[in-house]
Amino acid sequence: MTHPTGPANWFDRVGIWVLAAATAIPLAWCLEDFRALFWFGDDWDLLNQISQQGFRPWVGTTFAENFVPLFKILWGAAVHIGGGSYFFMVCALWATHMANTWLLARLLRRGGLGVTATVLASVIFGLESSNIESLAWAVQWSSLLSTTFFLAAALVCTPALSGESRWTSGRLALLAATVAASALSFSRGILTGLSLGIAGLFPGGISRRRWILFLIATLVPPVVVAAVIATQSSGNHRDLLPHLGEAFEFGLWIFAFNPLFRLLDLGSANSLTLAVIGFSKVAVIVLAFAFSTRQVRRLLLVLLLVDLGNAALLGIGCYHTGLPAALSFRYQYAALLCTAPFLALAIDAERAVTRRPALDASICRCRPRGVNGDTCVLACRARLAGNRRGMG
Repeated sequence: MTHPTGPANWFDRVGIWVLAAATAIPLAWCLEDFRALFWFGDDWDLLNQISQQGFRPWVGTTFAENFVPLFKILWGAAVHIGGGSYFFMVCALWATHMANTWLLARLLRRGGLGVTATVLASVIFGLESSNIESLAWAVQWSSLLSTTFFLAAALVCTPALSGESRWTSGRLALLAATVAASALSFSRGILTGLSLGIAGLFPGGISRRRWILFLIATLVPPVVVAAVIATQSSGNHRDLLPHLGEAFEFGLWIFAFNPLFRLLDLGSANSLTLAVIGFSKVAVIVLAFAFSTRQVRRLLLVLLLVDLGNAALLGIGCYHTGLPAALSFRYQYAALLCTAPFLALAIDAERAVTRRPALDASICRCRPRGVNGDTCVLACRARLAGNRRGMG
């Protein structure tokens, strides 16, 4: 296994770019199908609002539970630059997805995961077909852009939180900018700052002043955007109290069953299937935490907080759509992003454990004369355990 904190190798310099480029294979493979797509659904609503209100007033308005001026600026600019071509919008979606895959792989490596786990997580996230709705519907660019800024913010944070870099003024300013950009691109982008802020509540090697600035950079932008949404937009949050049970149940479905239900392509959502999926996701999370270093666990905590927060906000905003809607393709992108590293670590951990019996046997056969076989096996197991703690 590659040591997670070792010097840059071929994968870090070249392999990550190959992974990112590979995510465009489905677009090339189904090019004619993507070319045939046209504006539909919420796309028309946004275009109509621009026409009726004018671009500048439209940018600053809320709709439903959304306040996303940055997304509106970029989306409107893409419509104009592309001359109204829907395929141009689709290409923008896929280009953003490629960037997100690159950022995820870079984040996982910098966060302490090894090459094997990083490749597994990137392939699961980058090439899984359940992402199709997010990569074929122009309005979903909001979610993808927010993800880009989340990954960028996490990349800014990770070296400093692990003590590898200092909290400079430039780093804090960049962190604040990416956190704000995520929140202003997508309503659930407020989770970027909140998750990073909570994960960094106890950072090491940072002065009190820098720590306060860190909390301001991560928590103030999402709180401000959340306040605007709560006071200026319509949505279920205005009459939530009588529907708390429904919101909790919908959120539970979002968290427990995504992305494994679509990832495994199980088809029918009966009670037994859903129960197995839910327990499996919990087991994967526990296993990944158990076989990770302290550095990796901090990154996993951020991803888990985003996954839980995403489920909670969707429970509030979408409980009225019915429980089956919780398994919709549009909710898979964030779920895959947050769960893929856990799956990769769990798979890598299981692979290491299954190698142990064969390794024990080979050591017993090859032990030096006069050395007790049990001693060799114990030494090997100790080394294997050390490798598993740096799993990936």
